Amino acid sequence: MSIRKVEREDLIRVNSMCIDTFMGCGFKCTGEIGESAGLKYQPMEMDLHK
Repeated sequence: MSIRKVEREDLIRVNSMCIDTFMGCGFKCTGEIGESAGLKYQPMEMDLHK
């Protein structure tokens, strides 16, 4: 039997007003600031294998 380690990162979209809060929890900014449904957001991700 072979066990395969799967690398994974979760990507979330964070309201641009909350970026500092999520960065304090270990998330990092990725990509460009965007807009969806009239709200500005910043894509962020966290490495789950720390």
